[in-house]
Amino acid sequence: MSEIDELKSRFQRLLELRDRRDKDKKTSAASERAYRECEAEVFEAVQDSGMKGRISFDFGGELGRASFQTRSTNYGRILDKDAAIRALKAEGLDEMITSEAIVERRLNELVRDRLESTADLPDGVGWYPRNGISISRK
Repeated sequence: MSEIDELKSRFQRLLELRDRRDKDKKTSAASERAYRECEAEVFEAVQDSGMKGRISFDFGGELGRASFQTRSTNYGRILDKDAAIRALKAEGLDEMITSEAIVERRLNELVRDRLESTADLPDGVGWYPRNGISISRK
């Protein structure tokens, strides 16, 4: 096999793997949506039935015996960022809940600009390349 044929073979493998990755990503997202929809329906049905505690069934075969129990976890979300920060500060909770965060997109822009202009990076900032191959199809 010539060197160009070897390289062509590797590019073909790369293209096949990208297609597989893209297909798997779509399938995974669809499976997650279907699971979450069914989970919500079953949760509501259990709540409506008044059943409490652990519910067990023997499905036989590969599924075997399984136990189920409803659970609920509450999460916070910010409805108005400015109002939330003011309220948290007033209660002395701002440092516990908020923090300074580095915005990665902005950091990446800074690093690219500095590398392009051969300027020094700020202390404590480094960089790494992410190498890849762009693939386009007609």
